[in-house]
Amino acid sequence: MMMMRQADLEGTLRTILEDLQPYRSDLVLIGGWVPYLYRHYGGLGSWRGADTLTFELDVLVSRPLPPLGRPNLATVLQEAGFRPQAGETPPAVWVRDAAAGEKIEFITVHRGIAQGQGRVVPLTEQPGVGAIPLAELEVIRSHTRTLLLPPLPQLRAVEVQVPRLGAYVVNKALTFIRRRPRADEVGTPKLAKDLLYLRDLAASGENVMAAIYEDVEIIACDPGGAERLRTAATNLWFAAEGHLRHHLTGTARMVLERESSSGLELEEARTRGYLRDLHALLLESADRHAPPESTAPSPDPDEW
Repeated sequence: MMMMRQADLEGTLRTILEDLQPYRSDLVLIGGWVPYLYRHYGGLGSWRGADTLTFELDVLVSRPLPPLGRPNLATVLQEAGFRPQAGETPPAVWVRDAAAGEKIEFITVHRGIAQGQGRVVPLTEQPGVGAIPLAELEVIRSHTRTLLLPPLPQLRAVEVQVPRLGAYVVNKALTFIRRRPRADEVGTPKLAKDLLYLRDLAASGENVMAAIYEDVEIIACDPGGAERLRTAATNLWFAAEGHLRHHLTGTARMVLERESSSGLELEEARTRGYLRDLHALLLESADRHAPPESTAPSPDPDEW
């Protein structure tokens, strides 16, 4: 039953990716689908653990986004059967069949003052389409990879642009701390689910952690990259051992819902260990690539 559900959801994902093909090079799939796609199509070999799937597609889109001889993005969406979600002008969320997971949320890099984050902005040169500006997306925009999803029965091959795994980890570690529960939010908070994605990647095995390490070493060489890694590492420590530690209960419950384990307390301890592993990886790279003029010592977790 679970495998059928996965196949159905992947089929929906592939169909939407085909619908968006005219803009494939301008869109980056950034949400919960990323670990799943790497596991099955990233060529990283063995991958421990179970899949955690998401329904909706979170898509990072560039601004400006000129048509360049293509139909407008709104036309592409409408011809594929998508319609704007009510309540937004211009709409950043487009839905075809919400129950089947056919929902796209367009996200863009935030520019300007902090108060503007999360407020829909129009996509330049794309009338009728908006996007939600969020911070700390530059690392994803700058470090991407294209995955080929091979043909399956009744499904054609399709390409999708995704963040490199290390960029995905850094972005999640930078942003999970900003998650705030929405008034209509039910179930496990998104902050705990972000920690689940990080936990799953750290638990996936040596090949996955080696790929993350290689990406992080490149990110550390970006302007401000070492400081960005240091902030991400600090956030992970807050989740593993600091004031955000209580969120690990929700993360551990999600692990127990999909796979057998020895209990909630043990799973919390395992999750804490995996987050500490990522903390150490990011902090080590940050220290190694810190600018020579930076003499401030790394935070000592034992003093927090």
